[in-house]
Amino acid sequence: MKSTDLLARLEQSFSDAVEPVRKDLADVDEEIAKLETELHRLRALRTRGRQLLRTLDPDAPEVQTHRSEPGPGPMRQNGKPYAISEQKLTALADWLEEHREELEGELLAVTTVMERPDFALMSHQTLNVALQVSADRGLIRLDHVDAARGGRRVYMLNPKVATE
Repeated sequence: MKSTDLLARLEQSFSDAVEPVRKDLADVDEEIAKLETELHRLRALRTRGRQLLRTLDPDAPEVQTHRSEPGPGPMRQNGKPYAISEQKLTALADWLEEHREELEGELLAVTTVMERPDFALMSHQTLNVALQVSADRGLIRLDHVDAARGGRRVYMLNPKVATE
């Protein structure tokens, strides 16, 4: 068998394998276009219905089209700020103080703290909030926000103030 025949058979095999996928993608694109047209039509119908309702019953309460409360986002769950107990904050403060010598000068991020084998005080999400609250209280300080890592916050221990 010549190499050109083998190459031709191989190209035909690739073409035969790719063609059904192309057809399926074209079918999906066609269905998306139909659904987008239907969605546009339904939204226009909804707008006309709301206009009619306002005309016929101007005293009716306004129909809300968007959420009035913020949704999940940084420090939020179901639109409300995450709560953290004083017990968790005290546990973190105690752990930081207990490991002060080894953590002095080290950068602290949620992931680096969670990876430590001697840390099992709270979940990743709770630790994130606890570190932010600890920074607000002056126990640690925000060193920088690492934009290359999705905006992760990196902290450092504040120097221990000598009390006499």
